[in-house]
Amino acid sequence: MHCVDNPADALPELRILGKTFLVVPKEHFQRLSQEPSAEPGPAFTAAAIGRLFRQKRLQARLTQAELSRRAGIRPETLSRLENGHGNSTLATIEAIRRALGEGP
Repeated sequence: MHCVDNPADALPELRILGKTFLVVPKEHFQRLSQEPSAEPGPAFTAAAIGRLFRQKRLQARLTQAELSRRAGIRPETLSRLENGHGNSTLATIEAIRRALGEGP
């Protein structure tokens, strides 16, 4: 995970496996996601992150059980994340990213 201040929008960016996500306070996200022109909401973001993790895990030839063990999380947590379900914390996402060998 790499956080970069984005002075134009005053929102930090979160880079996960080559993709950039904006970190938005929950109250702002809820308001923004109600606007007609809003991008897809949390389910889309969770699914996108989960697809990235699954792709990297398969490329590394790891099972969910092995990646979970390396990340220090429960296999059920990884399964839910890879399938776009659940509500993972940044700490969980960071643990998985590191277990996949993506940076310090």
